Amino acid sequence: MSAADITRQALRDTADIRMREAECLLNPVAVKKGRRDGAVTCALLAVECALKVLVLQRYGVHRTSDLSEDIRKKVFSGKNGHNIANLEQHIDAAITAPSTEVRNAIAELHQTDRYEHRYGNKKPMRAHAEPKVKKARLVIDWMKELTQ
Repeated sequence: MSAADITRQALRDTADIRMREAECLLNPVAVKKGRRDGAVTCALLAVECALKVLVLQRYGVHRTSDLSEDIRKKVFSGKNGHNIANLEQHIDAAITAPSTEVRNAIAELHQTDRYEHRYGNKKPMRAHAEPKVKKARLVIDWMKELTQ
């Protein structure tokens, strides 16, 4: 499956897997020296995938290849595809507007620099990583409610 042809189900499954990985990486046994950068990275990836699921749902398609080239570029290409705020902008509020709690979680996670965590520049302890993972869980659960 090429990057231009990802299914909604594959994104949904990946969001779920990355969320579970993020939660596992909060476990003190799983991580040396108390660093939880992997948990934050996985949580951000889970949210990114969940929002992409909702974008596909908004446009009523099951594969990224079914989107217009313009929308694919705006949502799935380069930095746009990793920008949580950009992804949220492409979700139609008519689907079901997120609660204030979910909207705040998305906004806070957008402020998190995924590259600092991804490449180990930030090495948060559990107390700093756990709230981000919990906020990601809110987004994932919201996505699951909308895509049952």
